[in-house]
Amino acid sequence: VTELGSLPQVFCYLSDGWQGRLMTRRLSMTTRRELTEAVGERYRRSDRTEKRQILDEFIELTGYHRKHAIRVLCRDPQPQRAKP
Repeated sequence: VTELGSLPQVFCYLSDGWQGRLMTRRLSMTTRRELTEAVGERYRRSDRTEKRQILDEFIELTGYHRKHAIRVLCRDPQPQRAKP
């Protein structure tokens, strides 16, 4: 038992997610967007077993949480907004 408070499961996520957050900082927003568009297209037309492999690779590259990565890859590509 740790001294982190009433949510001991948070301690588990700190060790798993820390490396992912470091990896995310290494990718620029533009690179992440391009990666999401390319991998998302492949992910949406794949079957279940291929989706699992694609998702594992994508999570390793971006450091996203698994559920967030699924949501990002399933949605259609968004057009870029014009800067004001």
